[in-house]
Amino acid sequence: MVAGAIVTWTGGVAGSLIGAMMSRGFERELANFYDQAVVAGKIHVAAEDHGPQQAERLARAEHILANAGAEPLPLPEG
Repeated sequence: MVAGAIVTWTGGVAGSLIGAMMSRGFERELANFYDQAVVAGKIHVAAEDHGPQQAERLARAEHILANAGAEPLPLPEG
């Protein structure tokens, strides 16, 4: 199990996404980028792990999400 996870569903929570991301240290531009994807109907799943098996657990999470048909959302450069 991945230690920390954020799942953001489209709908009423889309407006609070920017505030939630900024409270976790994201810059406003990046939060806006993700908010636009939510408005377009995407569902966001982010995982982080700070434990001793971080690399293995994150690789497993990536594999599970890919097998479920998840599409990576490219980060804007800058």
